[in-house]
Amino acid sequence: MGRPAGPAPVATSIHRARRPAAAAMIGIAAAAGALPLVRILLASAFGSSLSASGVISSLLTLLGLPLGALGLYGLATGAARVPDAPAPHAWLRPPVAYITIALVLFVAAGLAAA
Repeated sequence: MGRPAGPAPVATSIHRARRPAAAAMIGIAAAAGALPLVRILLASAFGSSLSASGVISSLLTLLGLPLGALGLYGLATGAARVPDAPAPHAWLRPPVAYITIALVLFVAAGLAAA
């Protein structure tokens, strides 16, 4: 009944708060943004005339929405705060790096729509 074998857990001095209200708000906003995009995707793919730019741009945006939502939730919970690390390194770690990927997908979607 003593201590379990193995090393003791190391404290990282990082406290990440769980924010269910922020998660719900971000999730609802992402779902509300996805509904018109699904309509655009269906109209572009199965409408009277096929629109390749509409299909590609709506697909890229639909891929970027959940990634952006995950990254925003990571910012809300403090995932960007890393002690003793420069700021660019914190932005290159998941889940905050998902924001960067989402922005690249959004720019690609805008270029496909143009």
